[in-house]
Amino acid sequence: MNSVFWAALGIGGSTLIGTGCGFLLSHVSEAVNDAVAAFAAGVMLSAAAFGLFIPAMEMVAGAGALLIPAGAVCGVLFLRGTARLSGRIRGGGLLQRRPELLFVLAIALHKFPEGMAGGVGLGGTASAAARTVALGVALQNLPEGAVMIPPLLDAGVDRRKAACIALGTGLLNAAGVVAGALWGRLSGGLLPLALCFAGGAMLDVIVSQMIPRAVCAGRLRQGPLVVLGGFLIMAVAAALF
Repeated sequence: MNSVFWAALGIGGSTLIGTGCGFLLSHVSEAVNDAVAAFAAGVMLSAAAFGLFIPAMEMVAGAGALLIPAGAVCGVLFLRGTARLSGRIRGGGLLQRRPELLFVLAIALHKFPEGMAGGVGLGGTASAAARTVALGVALQNLPEGAVMIPPLLDAGVDRRKAACIALGTGLLNAAGVVAGALWGRLSGGLLPLALCFAGGAMLDVIVSQMIPRAVCAGRLRQGPLVVLGGFLIMAVAAALF
């Protein structure tokens, strides 16, 4: 249980540290936002591969291998459900008047499954792999948290409310870690399914939110290289820790 506490503290705390740094920034350009999204995409892709899917593959044999695509699909469907929620929220007047808040909303909606991915292996037999994922989530939370604050301030949100929103996203991270760890502990033989569920949720965030913003928008010429850099940095970290 100590590992769950430290993972929750590290993942949630990294968001708070990042957002704290964001208050020191007067403005964040679109290019910087795109670079952060590209780096986060590479880190999360590496963490999903080395900390979730590969450990799950090592646990299964024969027909049990079907748990891998089944879990991933369930994770994607879960995120698609939150995307529908996002669409309904976007229909509100505030976000129509303040489109810059959409980026903040996208970050907030994936905080819980992101934390869950960092905690799911801690409740089972994949604690080493779970530490890799937790490290990756914490690493990308630092710049991601920093670029979340300036859009809020630009939208007219006062600093106290912005700080509360930052605290809320950190708590979502930490709650996801605890929920993931409980699921991993209770699932027993279905741990590969839980790992792949978290991996599928992460892949959906990467493919539907991070990659399009970082690469497909065309504002960041070196987007693919930044994605690759994030992937390799996380790969080295996974090998070392």
